[in-house]
Amino acid sequence: TKKRSVACKVINVPRSNDADRLEKSFLKEIAAYAELSGAYILKTYGFTASRYGQGKRYMLIMEYMSRGSLSNLIQEKGDKISLRRKLDMAMNIASGIRKIHEHRMIHRDIRPDNILVNENYIAKIGDMGIARVADPLNQHTQIGCAPYMPPEFYRGTYDQKLDIFTFGLTLNELFTSKKHIFQMLANNKIVFQEESPIFSDLIARCTADDPKRRPTAIEIEKTLDLYITGFNEIILKKHPSYINLSTEDKNEIFIAFYQKFHPPATEFIRKKFPSEFLDNSENVPGVKVDKNAGNEIRIECPMQ
Repeated sequence: TKKRSVACKVINVPRSNDADRLEKSFLKEIAAYAELSGAYILKTYGFTASRYGQGKRYMLIMEYMSRGSLSNLIQEKGDKISLRRKLDMAMNIASGIRKIHEHRMIHRDIRPDNILVNENYIAKIGDMGIARVADPLNQHTQIGCAPYMPPEFYRGTYDQKLDIFTFGLTLNELFTSKKHIFQMLANNKIVFQEESPIFSDLIARCTADDPKRRPTAIEIEKTLDLYITGFNEIILKKHPSYINLSTEDKNEIFIAFYQKFHPPATEFIRKKFPSEFLDNSENVPGVKVDKNAGNEIRIECPMQ
């Protein structure tokens, strides 16, 4: 056997009227992890069950994420993490949501507390215990963290676009290192303390009151990937010593890239998504996108 550190999630189910519900919830979490386990969903290795007094004790064996939750990471060193690295983590989360949605499921609680980060700053979605199959004909129970919930949550009927809303709030918190304000007495209004220096328009779309105006997970994933690829192709060649720079200098370079790259990239995405998002190599103003046989994309956006 390999020597590895693991995390253990323990739930004690005492003998009570609520025992069946707790047990079913835990077993559902195990099933969800088994179905979705992958690159950006927390890996589960197995579980144990044993007696606990007159009840049961379940232990879920999961991969260990040394940097803990994204929430703690933001609080402890959010300003010390470059925007480029944060973009990678945002991409990780979007990829995880896309996988959940491909399985016709809704996570229902995407937020920094439920995102875990490993030593290499790879972010993975955890707490699958309240994920459920998306059924447009059914009303869903109100499970989730109220300060992150969209308007339709309080009406009792929602779909996968709920996860997009909570992702938008998470994205703003990731890029600004500041939590939003939840005004419960003002019809559950959400106010950002600070606007993100990047992707503020994407965040606004994700957090639109009307779910139909929010993008899909695949659109978010492809959009973020476009910027990651563009930055790697353009900036890293121009600044080979980028990795050794201070976080402040890295962010200055990234914001300059973003401001130059964003207008033509936004227009390209608007015109080409979804059917031709990466399938058309036609030039658009300021951006050249080529797709090779390996499904990689090359982007040219000359920097002044």
